[in-house]
Amino acid sequence: MQRIMKGEILDLRRKSWSTEETAPVVASLLLLKVSVRDGYINFTRHFKYLGSWISDTLQYEYELDVRLKRAKGQLGSLKTFFRCPGIELATKYKVYMAIPVNTALSGCESWSMTAKMRRRIRAFHHQSVRSILWIIMRIVETYRIKNSTIRKWFCNIPCIVDIAKKRQLAWIGK
Repeated sequence: MQRIMKGEILDLRRKSWSTEETAPVVASLLLLKVSVRDGYINFTRHFKYLGSWISDTLQYEYELDVRLKRAKGQLGSLKTFFRCPGIELATKYKVYMAIPVNTALSGCESWSMTAKMRRRIRAFHHQSVRSILWIIMRIVETYRIKNSTIRKWFCNIPCIVDIAKKRQLAWIGK
């Protein structure tokens, strides 16, 4: 199967591609313009549609990046709330689950989670919980505190990947 693009023949049956071969083709795709009645539409790598980010690779990594950045920003905005010693831990747990976790996992029902995505979501979750509990990484490393132990200290919060799986199962009706 061959396609002709900008004067180059591209063999789509090949299993591996070198960077030298694909760089000109990708660069020409990025400059590709689609003509419409009133002018041209430029090619874009990511665009937002109905609240979700669509990527040219149809993967969810970019959407996850955007959602985790928003959730981290929300955690930063709520820092004074989480640092206040007069607020009960159960209240902090409910606020954390309601705002940053919902932002990070919004739309996760349709994601096909890769190992890289699960690792990044877990890292965000554990960093956030440690920050809320005022536990620095040096203490975790010195006393070899496991993430499961830290989650138990924070109102026995489940792993965020389990929360995402639960949402996916609820979405498909299981």
